[in-house]
Amino acid sequence: MSVGSLTLSPASRRRLSRARVLNNVFTVVLWAIGLAALLPLFFIAGFVITKGARHLNFNLFTKIPTVPGQPGGGISQAFIGSGLIVGMSILFSVPLGLGAAVYLSEFGRTRFASAVRFTGDVLLSTPSIVAGFLVWTLVVHRRTSCASSLESFGTPAQR
Repeated sequence: MSVGSLTLSPASRRRLSRARVLNNVFTVVLWAIGLAALLPLFFIAGFVITKGARHLNFNLFTKIPTVPGQPGGGISQAFIGSGLIVGMSILFSVPLGLGAAVYLSEFGRTRFASAVRFTGDVLLSTPSIVAGFLVWTLVVHRRTSCASSLESFGTPAQR
């Protein structure tokens, strides 16, 4: 029996017709909701572009920042800082990653290798914002809390 020779009963045709109409209605409704949700984004982007387009020039990208309150200045130090951070992260992570890959391929049956593999799996499945918050909580927050509490005592010369 071929698909072309398949006939539907009148009740099945009504259900199919109703399903197609509902599908089209819900498609239109969902597109309208999606556009309505994006409308604030378009307004904000338009505002930023209209107010900030006149300030985009060559000096913005090549000059250093000025004192707050003075017009002019640029963001060249942001590019330098981003380049340094990316460069240092590549410098540390590529040798470590290659070393771990070679170790796992050569000695993949030991307990330490399974711990390395487990750690890699956990790090790959964890969103970066969660990992960053964990590091901030464990390292930065503790260190600043400890430092600020020690500063409250003052140095011996200040007592």
